[in-house]
Amino acid sequence: MNILVVSSSGRTKGNSDLLCDELIRGAKEKGNIVSKVSLHQLNIHPCKGCDYCQEHDGCIQDDDMKDLSKVIQNTDVLVMATPVYFYNLSSSLKLLIDRTYAFYKKKHFKKTILIATSADPSPEAMKTTISGYESYLSCLDGVENLGMILAAGVEKMGDVLGHSAFKQAYELGKSLQ
Repeated sequence: MNILVVSSSGRTKGNSDLLCDELIRGAKEKGNIVSKVSLHQLNIHPCKGCDYCQEHDGCIQDDDMKDLSKVIQNTDVLVMATPVYFYNLSSSLKLLIDRTYAFYKKKHFKKTILIATSADPSPEAMKTTISGYESYLSCLDGVENLGMILAAGVEKMGDVLGHSAFKQAYELGKSLQ
């Protein structure tokens, strides 16, 4: 299985990034082909809403989304990872989601996973993030949600290492075949 893990954390080895790595470890143990990209290392512009992409093949903008969109379209499983900022998806993940407008009615991934981390220990802290993720999936035909790895109450870098979500990430990765 071809898996793309998209990390929207601005912190390398931050909590959501560590969960990505643990999911990847489990997935690779089962022989999956796994790639990881960090959105903060890419130059992706906001969607202009011009609809050029609906009449042509691809977006009119010349940025890193041009190559990334091809990878996303040809992956089996898209893993989206986000730290929760102000009770919502990170801005870089939302930017990516908006830019998938260029191909959401065309060829795209068929399975997805959400990884989200929050400093706030309340499960309610993730409510808007989950809603945004599920609303996005409702726009896509035939996409199966394979699960959500949610780690609330992980504020400092590395806090997630002792959280139950850490094992869950590995186990979910191992289940991908």
